[in-house]
Amino acid sequence: MMSRFLIEDREKYNKGYYNEKLKIGLEFQDKVTMELYKRGMVLVGYSSNKYQNEYGENILGAEIKRDGMFRETGNLYIEIAEKSHPDKENFTPSGIYRDDNSWLFIIGDENTFYIFVNKYLRWLEKRYQKMVRENRDYAELIYDFLVEEGTNLADSLSDAQFKKLIRKQYKYIKDVAEEGFY
Repeated sequence: MMSRFLIEDREKYNKGYYNEKLKIGLEFQDKVTMELYKRGMVLVGYSSNKYQNEYGENILGAEIKRDGMFRETGNLYIEIAEKSHPDKENFTPSGIYRDDNSWLFIIGDENTFYIFVNKYLRWLEKRYQKMVRENRDYAELIYDFLVEEGTNLADSLSDAQFKKLIRKQYKYIKDVAEEGFY
């Protein structure tokens, strides 16, 4: 018997959901390409599936993803696997685990995007999982102070103010680590 979720996913796929998301994603890639070009970084994208599958999305080695929900959720969705069609049985590595020339991960929306090094995001994911197992309170402290009360405020601060805030938040976390929670 087919699951309700699989049936719903097939219906969405057949009604053009994937194609609509693809269109929005490609427009976002163009926006990122233009913004990077204005800053002196040339991002030359591959057009054919052959070159995209063999080498990656572009010569620069940047995986570009649009996250239309991060302003609402306060979180960035860092892709690690995908299931591009509901009939596929398994997820395949993608995003930061895509097996191509990608070494950068660019994510955001049309107003703000962030550039990360894939290697760092992979390390962070593994380290965070380990940290949660070892000390959930400390992991939550880091999340609360560096993300919710740190990086989430980036848009409202100048670069100097943001750097000062992150240093302050990081110092607080180090102080708690040295003194202990209780």
